Amino acid sequence: MIELDNLHYSFRNIDGYDKPFNFSISAREPGKSTMFMLEKHYFKWKKDKAPLLYLVRNIVEITEGLITTIQDVIINKFTDDNVKFQYSKASMRDGIVDVKIDGQMFMRIEALSITLRKIKQTILHNVRCIVFDEFIINPRQSEKYLSDEAFKFKELYTTNKRDRFDQTKPLKAYFLGNPYSLYNPYFVWLGVHPAQLKFGSIFVGDEFAVDYYKMLPELREKILKENPTYQFDEDYKAYAFEGTAVLDKNIKTGKLPPNYHLRFVFKMENKFIGVFQNNYWEDHADIYFCQFMSAKEISNRRVAYCFDFKDLINGCALLSSEDKNKFNKFKIAMRRRLVAFSSIDCYYLIEEIYNNLWMLILNYLFIYLAKY
Repeated sequence: MIELDNLHYSFRNIDGYDKPFNFSISAREPGKSTMFMLEKHYFKWKKDKAPLLYLVRNIVEITEGLITTIQDVIINKFTDDNVKFQYSKASMRDGIVDVKIDGQMFMRIEALSITLRKIKQTILHNVRCIVFDEFIINPRQSEKYLSDEAFKFKELYTTNKRDRFDQTKPLKAYFLGNPYSLYNPYFVWLGVHPAQLKFGSIFVGDEFAVDYYKMLPELREKILKENPTYQFDEDYKAYAFEGTAVLDKNIKTGKLPPNYHLRFVFKMENKFIGVFQNNYWEDHADIYFCQFMSAKEISNRRVAYCFDFKDLINGCALLSSEDKNKFNKFKIAMRRRLVAFSSIDCYYLIEEIYNNLWMLILNYLFIYLAKY
């Protein structure tokens, strides 16, 4: 058994704010997952037997490797309990796996990608709390958030909140992640802007707390002695060791400059994004600037182009084949990094729109070639 130390992550600070939605973002080394499973759940479960709801994004992430890692690399490594999990391997393909210890419910692993109907029908009785480990994706590895992911989480949260013994205390949800990027649908939902987060501080709102954690100097020194490879790869060191959101650092953000006019409006994820064009473009200057807009700011005569049928409302139109040339200059500007943004979350939605524009052109090209 390995003894726990005081150098790794503690949830004591973020729990002091007593918020329902808690985000712990840090470099890889402070041990958020281990400390959560032991101190926030296992040690308490031994006394009250209240189960944990453990979330993953996709069904394929529910594997024997995940379950045995929690069993052997966390619980049995730091205790002498010699825990043996009991679970059905066949249930993995259904996206919901109940994990027990000595026949008593220890945790339920549930994939957010299951149907909304199934989420609403599956209630974990007297759940202690919810944890979503690795909630931030790495776009460089072709990972993607689910469509309407934050909405599905809200439905899951509401469903399980109803069946708890103590309704006087909030059902707490914990999101643990490494800062590939500070953009994610949960921050968009709660109105957390990445620029508001300060490394080494906790940012608090009405219903949430975000701990952008900086590891202790003593742990940093210990790791450098044990793993000198951190000193060679600066990009990896910045992300894994120093907690830097490496995918966000080169995004051009700022305020709308003068002499730009509204060129067109996109609507995606229930948000309007205005694309403003430079009236007096000069070489090396940004051609476009993108920022969020309210529905009231948009003229009734202007069309907001949509990329999802759920976004088709009055004043919006699905992009057609005739429109593809209108956006060619914008696509080129994106490729040449001649577009600036009001915020990091605005950039990532525009990036998704940019990818949709290219897919649209390819689809029409395939249709054209098929005719001839």
